[in-house]
Amino acid sequence: LKGIGIGMAVAIFYILRNNFRNPFGYDKEQWGKNGEYLITLSEETSFLNKGSIRQMLQRVPENSKVVIDGTKSKSVHYDVVEIIRDFGVRAKTTGITVEVKGINLNGIDK
Repeated sequence: LKGIGIGMAVAIFYILRNNFRNPFGYDKEQWGKNGEYLITLSEETSFLNKGSIRQMLQRVPENSKVVIDGTKSKSVHYDVVEIIRDFGVRAKTTGITVEVKGINLNGIDK
């Protein structure tokens, strides 16, 4: 049983580490080019990614366009959907245009 417990702990560690590393992607060279910002969510986007996604969205300047692409995501946690929805509401006051692909913002995952 000790071996199974250790194996599960190691597996959980690697899952969490990969989850923190790749919650979303963006092309650094294209980031902000022509006032457009493309954020591509990973296959599994959990509540653990909430902080890093919020931080990324706060970096978007006023009067720009943001495309959040969740078409490749199998699962997007409700907390992340809530952050994207809140960002969309706040974006209207700062002149930011938000386009969301592949995510149902009215409820749970797509």
